[in-house]
Amino acid sequence: MNKILFSLVALCLWSTGAANVAFSESSISTFHQVRNEAEDLRKEHVNRQNFLLEEQYLGDVKLYQENAKSSLEENKLEHQKIKDNLHKLESFREANKKWFEQHEVLLNDYADYVDGAKHDGEKVNLLQAAIGKLETSIAALEYAYESLNSKIKDLERSIGIVHDEVVDQAKLMEVEQAVLEALNKVGFDENRLEEADAIKQNIMNGGDGDIQRIAYDPVLVDKVQREIEANYRELTAWDVLLQKDYKLVENLYTLMDAFEQRRDIAQELLETRKWQEELYAYDVELRKEIQELTKEQKKIEQVLEYKQFGKYVGMGLEFYSWDSSDGSKGHQFVMPLEYFESHGYNEYGFSTGLVNTVSKYPERETMNGMRALELHYGRRNPHDRYTVKYNFDMSIPLGESRTGKKALSDDLVSVTRLSEGFNLGPSIDIERRDGEENIWRAGVGYNFRGNYHYSKENPGFTVSPGDVLDGYLNWTHAEDDHQMRFGVEGVFNGKSNENGLRYREGEDRLYKAMYNKCLNDRADVMAYFWVRDSGSNTYYNAPFSGGSGSMVRYYGLEYKYKVDEQRAWFIRNNNMLSTGTYHDVLTGETINGRKKHTLGVGYEIKLGTDETLSLSADYFWMKDKDTEKDYDGAEFIVFYNRAI
Repeated sequence: MNKILFSLVALCLWSTGAANVAFSESSISTFHQVRNEAEDLRKEHVNRQNFLLEEQYLGDVKLYQENAKSSLEENKLEHQKIKDNLHKLESFREANKKWFEQHEVLLNDYADYVDGAKHDGEKVNLLQAAIGKLETSIAALEYAYESLNSKIKDLERSIGIVHDEVVDQAKLMEVEQAVLEALNKVGFDENRLEEADAIKQNIMNGGDGDIQRIAYDPVLVDKVQREIEANYRELTAWDVLLQKDYKLVENLYTLMDAFEQRRDIAQELLETRKWQEELYAYDVELRKEIQELTKEQKKIEQVLEYKQFGKYVGMGLEFYSWDSSDGSKGHQFVMPLEYFESHGYNEYGFSTGLVNTVSKYPERETMNGMRALELHYGRRNPHDRYTVKYNFDMSIPLGESRTGKKALSDDLVSVTRLSEGFNLGPSIDIERRDGEENIWRAGVGYNFRGNYHYSKENPGFTVSPGDVLDGYLNWTHAEDDHQMRFGVEGVFNGKSNENGLRYREGEDRLYKAMYNKCLNDRADVMAYFWVRDSGSNTYYNAPFSGGSGSMVRYYGLEYKYKVDEQRAWFIRNNNMLSTGTYHDVLTGETINGRKKHTLGVGYEIKLGTDETLSLSADYFWMKDKDTEKDYDGAEFIVFYNRAI
């Protein structure tokens, strides 16, 4: 039974190591295995780097969670401040509302000033403009008032009425002394104020007070006094106008302050409520972010614990075609189907496929139907430095097990028989990491193989194949610029019985050496050299001979170039050189040396984050040493896989 390998691309990849399968001379399956292992080898250092990045990312996620929770707590304090501010603003608005209710008369008296205004802001602007005009008018009135008042004072001085305008106390005492001296000279009982004022001015200007006496004119004094009285009446009228305008401006300022306060309160309420809504929305975002970060943390922790969650489905189309120098030819279509699901430490999967084969040897033969259904279950048991994986595989026949005597060579097609019997295969894999660059992997498995019918020419032939014990050990060293892998695999076969013919197939050992060099950020070149040493078969019925056994060397190069993160193309050269004798008991085919050379190209594209399409085309030519028989042919493969 062939053990089905499933590959799930994740941040932490579990490599299943070598396949626990019985070996054969199959170059096609070997070249496919080389191709898959080459890609796994390239990804080893990337997987480890991703693993380390996940550890760092986990710390960042936890920090983001703490920051988000801290922001939520800070938002609680901010919410309380907003509530307090709203309460204060509501009280201000209520007080402002009561003011308007209490000053309804004032509002009605000055309604003309704010007519046409749609909102408080326009009312404030109208009142500011009105106040500006009034203040300009008041300034003009004050200037006229002061001018008239100054004129009255001048008239009063002209008839001897002295007004004290001295502010400085020292100067005031000086003036008072000068007035007393002047009055002493003219006598207190005489009405000679003009003369006294002249004496005062003379003394204040540095004189001795000796001046010519001024004659007193009662008619002139009476005329001036009448003019002063008239000016006082005019001054009183000006004062009434000023007081009226002062009151008007005061009322308008009161109104403007009330409207301005109502406008500011409404604006601040609007902004505060908007900030409250934004803060609530921010709270929702923070809670959502915390939930997402919690989920992300759980996922990362599961990856770091070697847990995996996901589903994968793959389907494709394979075409093989060949011609040989003896006129035989044929082709084969294979439509493989795979499914894989990983949940925590457990994984499940199956594979099968539809096969259509036509060959001519020289008679025409066909082989059509479904391949056996291969079921897989595995469970990982991770530890700090190593991980153990337990596997259980099962093969259930779905198609015809009988094939013609001249069976197809597995160097020409990938499927030589649709199925065997009912097989069970438990196995165990162990992975151990030494540091960040070295990985040891080992595994052992046992395949319980069931009976089946084989030969179409002899329908009654029953095959009781021997059970198989297989195992592997390999070491991988993965750095950023190069990766290498060395390994050995072994298969040990039990006794088989083909309708009375008892035999044991030879032991097989496969030695592997692979090296991948990163030329730059885009290009890689991989070289490999594998050697399969197959022992001779042992027969327990005379006169059969076991032969000499065979040794097969596989070697080649593969160049990969990444066009970008989504696309890459490949150039491949694979070679097989077989020496010695290999004999297949069931088919009767004996190979005494064979060589095969293959040239191919491939293209891989990521259609999306979860979709990949791969294409490959190969041309080969092959030759048998003993018969000089030549083959040439082609291989085309299209495979699509998607995570679901």
